[in-house]
Amino acid sequence: MPAFGIVTAILAGTPITGSEYSIADYVIVKGATTLAEPMFIYILSVMLAIFIVEFKLDESINHLCLKYLQNNLKGILWVVAILTIIVSSIITNFSSIILIAIIFMPILLKIGFNKQGSVVLLLLSNAIGSCLNPGYHILYANLLSWNIDKVKDFYYIMAIVGVIALVFYIFLNSKYVKNIESIDYEQKNIKVNWQGLCTIFIPFIAVFGFKLNIETGLILALSYGFLAMGSKQPFMDMLELLKVSIYKSTRVIILLSSVGIFMHAVKTPEVVDLMAPLLLHLMPKSPTQCLLFFTILSPLVLYKGPFNLQGMGAGLSAVIISYNIYESYGIRYGTIIVE
Repeated sequence: MPAFGIVTAILAGTPITGSEYSIADYVIVKGATTLAEPMFIYILSVMLAIFIVEFKLDESINHLCLKYLQNNLKGILWVVAILTIIVSSIITNFSSIILIAIIFMPILLKIGFNKQGSVVLLLLSNAIGSCLNPGYHILYANLLSWNIDKVKDFYYIMAIVGVIALVFYIFLNSKYVKNIESIDYEQKNIKVNWQGLCTIFIPFIAVFGFKLNIETGLILALSYGFLAMGSKQPFMDMLELLKVSIYKSTRVIILLSSVGIFMHAVKTPEVVDLMAPLLLHLMPKSPTQCLLFFTILSPLVLYKGPFNLQGMGAGLSAVIISYNIYESYGIRYGTIIVE
């Protein structure tokens, strides 16, 4: 993808050096670092996810639900939904879905939910949390060259819609939980690690309560977590976890760097002047056409799809926005919706 962008820029006549929009400076250097903040957030998110699993905080959540809510099984559904929203609102990576499944799927199955119902509940809750996640706000604001406050406003509206759907889903399906007598409860004598569980809530409180950025919230959570779990060398342990997380994030770092290079390559004036007239003829002209266009092509923005914003879709949207094909915000909203 970056090679395709660079070759396109060269063929369009973009100078290699000696210009504000040169390939060496603007495309490669600035492009590779334009998504540096989302990369850092991703690494910190991986660190927190690994920390939760390694220190068995997932087991503490399991014990919390099944020990203290054993007489209110329907309440477990609400607790699982809320905790899923909190986790997915602070962990900015695909592994958040895996982490949520590891933590909450056994709980839901234990109280009588089938696999399909559990997956729907967790995906709805995860979608709400993702809409609240500042890491995604920063990522898409950078990809679309848009004011982050407008991205937040749009995602908050989507979160409200998700909450309404989640509430209806829980009310309609809460009848499927088992009676307390049918649960084989074996964990009465296991203690809940309350100090460790606070690690999960710290970034959420820091971001939404004290209005700190997500990076600060995650660093505070990890620092507290190592101290609370009795680490003798918290700084060294944190560095070791950082090293492991960077290794596990290598593919994402390369992907985001590639997206940045490609996005900057197609934003050079020469490429915009070359591609925009063609796109102008292909893009819809009316609101109805725009709605049909994004609806029909929405499968192309799925994971690894050609129009995915974390791929070639970022470059196409950059050309469209740079050329001011649309005076309104419709193209940006449409891109976010289908994403």
